[in-house]
Amino acid sequence: MPGPLHEHPVDLDPVDRDLDLDLDADDREHPVDLDTDHHEHPVDDHAGADHDDAAACNHTQHPGYYLYRQRRRRHRRIRGLRLRRVRKRRLRRRRRTLNMASTATIAGRYRIEGRLGVGGMATVQLAFDLRLERNVALKLLAEHLADDPAFVSRFRREALSAARLVHPNIVQVFDFGFDERQHQHFIVMEYVPGNSCAELLRDQGHLDVDFAVEILTQACRGLEYAHRNGVVHRDVKPGNLLVSDAQVVKLADFGIARATDQSSITQVGSVLGTAAYLAPEQARGEEAGPRADIYSLGVVAYQLLSGRLPYEASSLSELAYKQSQAGPTPLDQLNPRVVPELALAVSLALAIDQEDRP
Repeated sequence: MPGPLHEHPVDLDPVDRDLDLDLDADDREHPVDLDTDHHEHPVDDHAGADHDDAAACNHTQHPGYYLYRQRRRRHRRIRGLRLRRVRKRRLRRRRRTLNMASTATIAGRYRIEGRLGVGGMATVQLAFDLRLERNVALKLLAEHLADDPAFVSRFRREALSAARLVHPNIVQVFDFGFDERQHQHFIVMEYVPGNSCAELLRDQGHLDVDFAVEILTQACRGLEYAHRNGVVHRDVKPGNLLVSDAQVVKLADFGIARATDQSSITQVGSVLGTAAYLAPEQARGEEAGPRADIYSLGVVAYQLLSGRLPYEASSLSELAYKQSQAGPTPLDQLNPRVVPELALAVSLALAIDQEDRP
């Protein structure tokens, strides 16, 4: 039979020792005293054994045996409580580590405060500019993009073009670069507190006609300014239309889609963006011009006013087939509050032939 249990203290694993997880102060001040009177002798020698009847004994014919079992259960219960406390401390340590990681800085200047959104090629974080003492939106591009030379070259060129766009209806680009520690390219943009049109559609289904027209009007102003300066967005969709708390609409992500589209990361025959918002020529892999943005904005307009897409498709081939068959249902038939003139304007923006678009 093994020796007294109190001679075998609770042994923590190496991770616990590395974390320096000590027992609580009350455990140290009041150590557990287990089976100090426990003794052993042959069973048939019990009658001649010199011990107190209350002492722990090693066979069931003596009352001390049950005292021994009770102490064993108490020891296991205390051991379980201690191990649970250890696990809780480990969890708190890990949470503190994660919190420290979440407050890391990019380029020694932008302190990450929290995540705003996640996309297929980037994560957008809310950050604080330590130098200018203001909140910014920090877009961290996927790490694998940093290993493509073609992307790096086009990214710099397109980021510079986007940074030159200064307009009330365009999200301003403040800075861009590469953080060696994170091995990520980053873009620092104006932070717009509010909601994207994608969030508005998710919450409301479709928007009031007057509100939708106001959003589209401001978006048109931003696109017209960008096109005059030779910049095509190429990825106009509800998620890139931001509506601030002051009801100012801003277009986000200018130029980034173009930089990635020309990268070797993009496979032959594939295109960026959600298929439903791509112009037909864009879906065919042709060069996208300003009228491709008009088509995409037409899709957004149709969705804002009706709550549905003009063409429901799960792939580019299915989308091209539906576009070739017939035009979408007129908006004034889906929403009686849409006047015919507005329905006609959206229909022109959705023309399959780009020469027929405004």
